[in-house]
Amino acid sequence: MAPINNPVLPLGSTILVTGVNGFVAATLADVLLSHGYNVRGSVRDTSKNAWITSLFEQKYGSGRFELAHVPDIVVEGAFDKAMEGVAGVAHVAAILSHEPDATKVVPPSLTSMMNILESAAKTPSIKRFVLTSTAMTARALDMHDPVVLTQDSWNYDSLVNAWMPPPFEMGRGLEVYAAAKVASEKAMWKFAEERKPGFVCNSVLPALVFGRLLSPEHQGTPSSTHFVTALFKSNMEVIGPSTQMIKTFNYSDNEDVAYMHLAGLIHPDVQGERLWAYDKPCNWNDLLSVFRKNFPDRQFIDDIQGVTHDPAKNQPAERAIQLLKELGRPGLADMEQSIVKYIPQFA
Repeated sequence: MAPINNPVLPLGSTILVTGVNGFVAATLADVLLSHGYNVRGSVRDTSKNAWITSLFEQKYGSGRFELAHVPDIVVEGAFDKAMEGVAGVAHVAAILSHEPDATKVVPPSLTSMMNILESAAKTPSIKRFVLTSTAMTARALDMHDPVVLTQDSWNYDSLVNAWMPPPFEMGRGLEVYAAAKVASEKAMWKFAEERKPGFVCNSVLPALVFGRLLSPEHQGTPSSTHFVTALFKSNMEVIGPSTQMIKTFNYSDNEDVAYMHLAGLIHPDVQGERLWAYDKPCNWNDLLSVFRKNFPDRQFIDDIQGVTHDPAKNQPAERAIQLLKELGRPGLADMEQSIVKYIPQFA
């Protein structure tokens, strides 16, 4: 049953979720299926990702979920076939790279963004389009100025820093990733304003994403959970460089992120919005505190020196909490809830 009255997309509609094998996308597909929608999920390799079809068929029965083969999102028309007959699109797939050379990341990210928008614009059945953006489009990581974040907050610094001349040090990879995300989201809003397609555009801004995996066996330690795993196991070879570069960050629960996408897809009052999927800041020592509290028999590294908390006020989080409650959720999950759901899956 729909979580709100009169959803924009009728129950039984098919939603395209791109990159459906990913951490956020798989969770979103699960949430959509649980609320009565059908899902078509795009992946680069359907045989490699047959597990997700089996998982959803066991959970929801046959005919509710299907995989679509989209081998290269940069190719023109790559999404045309996958779009056929869908009512909404959640564009979660992205070029994930720590490449410090912006020329190798930003242009293809923009090309893939325009490819899917053009395909959607040719598909009259589509009424909603939701882009998975990132918290870094609003604010760069590790900032310490006490600003007030709003719908109009943009990380223009990364757009500049990503294009600085060589040497391309690896630490610039985060700036390049942020620049690609800013450019892609800006391109979507420009497309919506100038082309006025037959669908409403919204975006979702997650931070570092924690939470329960659908299939630890197949998903491994994706996205931000890789850092949690490394810190839990005291693997300083992995976590060490990150703790040196990043002193504070924000976090999102993967289910909250999925429900914010749901709001962007079906909520009649969510039109042309950037939806924040995070609220409070945290740091590495906060994670260690959660570990020690919930796993008292295990030894962890000492607290890391020099960590901080971002002093920014996240104004859009109030809207996120309101929408989550309208969708039957208690609000944004705290970090401990997300971590405790995840760690038993690999510990």
